[in-house]
Amino acid sequence: MSDTDDPDNVLVFRNPAGQPVAVPDDVVTEAERAYRCYMLNIGGKSWQEIAELENYPSAGAAKYDVDRYMEEARSLVVEASQQKMLVREVSRLDFLQDRIWPGVQAGSLAAVKEVRGIIMDRVRLIEAIALLKHLEGGRSHNTVVIGATSGSG
Repeated sequence: MSDTDDPDNVLVFRNPAGQPVAVPDDVVTEAERAYRCYMLNIGGKSWQEIAELENYPSAGAAKYDVDRYMEEARSLVVEASQQKMLVREVSRLDFLQDRIWPGVQAGSLAAVKEVRGIIMDRVRLIEAIALLKHLEGGRSHNTVVIGATSGSG
């Protein structure tokens, strides 16, 4: 049985909807290679040493691969953070509207104006979330989780 046939080895890439996506072995191998190079570099190895260890044609090629890997990781973190922040803000607006709603039901003009403003803020945030999701949809990479399953093999 090869490593790829082993049910205890799990690789999961998830799309923006959270669904698992199958990943070719060569993609996994390149990500692992870039990560190894990154670890070697922060461990004190020169780019030339890393290129020789990982069979890159040059030190520049090894560095480029790691830089690209790190940029992808940074952009994923930024996107996830932005989306979490926007969702949190929508929840806060929901909370505020719930607190003010009794005043609307009682006929308070000030409460009506306040709730209208909250609704408009929520619409803008929801549009921003939709834009982020649309932008993420054009990406072919997402969060990678590598680990072992907890079942018996």
